[in-house]
Amino acid sequence: MALYSDQLAQDYAEKRHNYRATDTIVFSHIDKIGVADKKILDFGCGDGVYVQEFLNREAAEVVGIDESEKMIEMANEKYGSLKSTRFQVADGNNLPFENNVFDIVFTNFVLHHFVDTFKPLGEIFKVLKKNGYLIATLVVYDIPENLSIPLNIQVPIRLGAEQDTVLVHNTLKSYKQVEKDLRNANFKIETYIPINNANARMDISHPYKDKVKLMTMLIIAKK
Repeated sequence: MALYSDQLAQDYAEKRHNYRATDTIVFSHIDKIGVADKKILDFGCGDGVYVQEFLNREAAEVVGIDESEKMIEMANEKYGSLKSTRFQVADGNNLPFENNVFDIVFTNFVLHHFVDTFKPLGEIFKVLKKNGYLIATLVVYDIPENLSIPLNIQVPIRLGAEQDTVLVHNTLKSYKQVEKDLRNANFKIETYIPINNANARMDISHPYKDKVKLMTMLIIAKK
């Protein structure tokens, strides 16, 4: 998975409030599951912006990981002093935790950065407790069956609007591909639905912009 540069990490964190169009619906589903007294892994935590959301819901502990050292540095500066919270640099393809330790793994707009989604899903499955939940949002694509294009290529995504946009990159993968990876990783899918996201669009520079449809999916899956 490609790391954010330090500058992009800084820009993303500063403008993050502009990219939270999906938070309300995602946390409405989280509230149905409940996080009180549970141990949460924020997989790809960025600057730690969601830690307070989980602590406000009385989570027992929140562990944030990210591959970007800059993101973890900012997370520690902002939230590292909070009780029952810790952050660390970690590779999502090789999680540094024992098996069966987390009640919930939350990953918000992270999985689409991996070329091989199956690998991090397998790692997440291992660290979840039995009956634990994966809660994820990610960008996938509705690709016409008659369109022959290479999958998992880099796609430029424009976040935000007007002067507050940030250009990031994810990988082009179909929603069917991700669903297959979930099942192959032994997850039981409870919810896999498109949700409205006005904050993300393919950059006009991409040659497939008018050929595939960008979709934001909400995944709730159980071990």
